[in-house]
Amino acid sequence: MVERFAFGENGEDFSKSLQYKDYLAAKESLEKLIPNLKDKTFLDVGCGSGLFSIAAAALGAKKVLGFDMDTDSISASKKLLEKISKWNPDVGKVPIEFKVESILNKKIDLQNMITYIVGAFCITPVICTKPFLLS
Repeated sequence: MVERFAFGENGEDFSKSLQYKDYLAAKESLEKLIPNLKDKTFLDVGCGSGLFSIAAAALGAKKVLGFDMDTDSISASKKLLEKISKWNPDVGKVPIEFKVESILNKKIDLQNMITYIVGAFCITPVICTKPFLLS
């Protein structure tokens, strides 16, 4: 098995040190990328700390999924959600699901499930505005 870098270990540190202004900056940057998330569904591929998933919820997404293959990243995402929910209680009202998952491992019917897909660590963020079936 190939060893891989454990991004989630950095996510734990990031989650602990994140300040309210950092959260607002992430929310603003996502809003510039996708101006209207109200009532849309959002998939954050390789969600890391979960910050952009949480920002999507704050911007009105009706459902948010954060996938990462690193269990520490998912743990960090859940902790960050708890932290940000204290700053912005409305974030906790939107269903946010963080899962240890690779969307390449199985068929996911994105046509009926997802409006936007964002990969935060891509050189250029990946945004799919037209649903498709990933196989």
